[in-house]
Parts: sequence; structure tokens; C-alpha cells
Amino acid sequence: MEATPRFGPGTELKRALTMAGKLVNDLLARDMTALGLSVGEADVLTVVLVAERPPAPTDIADWLSLTTAGATGRLNTLERKGLIERRPHASDGRRLTVHLTLRGRGLAEGVMRAKDQALTRAVVDRLGRDRARALVSELDGLIEAAAAALADPPSADRSEAGPS
Repeated sequence: MEATPRFGPGTELKRALTMAGKLVNDLLARDMTALGLSVGEADVLTVVLVAERPPAPTDIADWLSLTTAGATGRLNTLERKGLIERRPHASDGRRLTVHLTLRGRGLAEGVMRAKDQALTRAVVDRLGRDRARALVSELDGLIEAAAAALADPPSADRSEAGPS
């Protein structure tokens, strides 16, 4: 006889995503430490590298789901390390934009390669390319579904959610 799951599918999905995220961050932390960075600092460098135009600190905070104080702390550290510069916005001098220094660009490109290699070795090679592609496809579907759900107004019927 099969045991009844203690939690519903939404809770199981959240558990699996949270655990996967933690393990991926732990895995990347090993390689980022070798580059002299925390995972958070590497994430900021990556965001600035791939941005279409120099991002504002608030953009970085939004993209990485950080508070503005959290983003500012990472930017301060990266600036002290000589990897980024904050400059006045080209058309609005009240705003700042974040730019990679030459050294920061080189390190950010190294971070991108290191992340790709670490995840390929640790996950893709173990799952196999077909399963990894299928997983990415499923996760893209999850992202689309979650984005669509966020665009919907909140449901007034919370009777299934239980007591608050």
C-alpha cells in the first residue's frame, strides 16, 4: 500500500526547487571561491556582463531578488576589488549605472565559463544531455506558468489554503 504524501504537489515542487537551488549554489561556491569571489559577487558580475546596457544598482537588486542594501553591499565589495565602477547615468546625473572595469570584464567572462563548466561536470554529465535538455525545457515551462500566475489578480477564494 502506497503512503499518502504528507504535503501537496505545490509544496513538493517548492522543496525540490529550493534544494536544487541550494545544491547548485554550494557547487558554484567552490569554483567561485577559487576565483576570489562569493557566489553573490559572481552573480552581480554576470548580470552586469550580460545586460544590454549598464544597469542601475536597483536593476541589479531586482534581477537578483536582493534588497537595495544587499545589492549595495555587493557593489561596494566589487568596487573595492576594482572590478566595477559606478558612474552617473548618461542622461540623468541623479542616477548611477554599474560598469565592469577591464579586470572585472575578464573575471566576469571567467565566471561565466566556470559556472558553465561546473554545472556541466556536476549535473549535465551525470544526467546526460537529453535529460538535461528536458529538465531545462520543463523549468522554462515552470517559469512561464509562474509568470502568468503572477500576472493574474490574486484569488479571493483562499479556503483551500487553510488558516493563516
